[in-house]
Amino acid sequence: MKGYGLTVFKGMTPERFDVEVVGVLHNFRPSQELILVKTPHPRLNVTKNVRGMSGSPIYFDGRLAGAYAYSWAMFQTEPVAGVTPIAPMLAELRRPIPPGFSPLDGRAPLALGQKREAHAEVTRPERTQTSYEGTPGEYDLAAHTKQMHARFAPDPARPLVPAATPLMMGGVGDRTAAYLRKVFAPLGLEPMQAGGGQAQPSADAGSTSSTEARSAWRSCAATCRSWGSAR
Repeated sequence: MKGYGLTVFKGMTPERFDVEVVGVLHNFRPSQELILVKTPHPRLNVTKNVRGMSGSPIYFDGRLAGAYAYSWAMFQTEPVAGVTPIAPMLAELRRPIPPGFSPLDGRAPLALGQKREAHAEVTRPERTQTSYEGTPGEYDLAAHTKQMHARFAPDPARPLVPAATPLMMGGVGDRTAAYLRKVFAPLGLEPMQAGGGQAQPSADAGSTSSTEARSAWRSCAATCRSWGSAR
């Protein structure tokens, strides 16, 4: 079966690349398959995969079939990728948000001179894979980084790994950038130094999508792809 995908290789305009199914990995995840595809393209024939392609929509017979999600970690002579089928993605969107991840209730602003009384209890957030193992008073970023490296270390038995997401950073020096690469690498993020750019008027299928965090003159933005509407 052959189809195509959409992604941004340069600038802001999505480009089309060919896709050819080579197989299906059944039960790659619990009750979830992974579609293996070849992606012949002048750029991908050289680089095999491009950072930030995660989320690029893949189409068969003109219909959205899934999203580019995994790249081949081992040496390869052809660009081969893993595509997450659209069905489990849509099911995930319909799943209710767990109570622990719901936003806190808003509060009315205080009047001039009014003080907010402290809460007697502070709710501790649920632990996740990125949580620090230790007491808040003894927090150490280097130790936290080692913990995440241990949890997210790639499994040698799995040659397919999630496609890395570029973390575009501005206003930081070389030493800071090198340290952040070490911290974020186990989370599938690849910090890169970059400047700003113009805003994009709309998010079409395959276009670049970023979430930015900014503080004074420093900024960073995680970049992936939009897969548009399911048709």
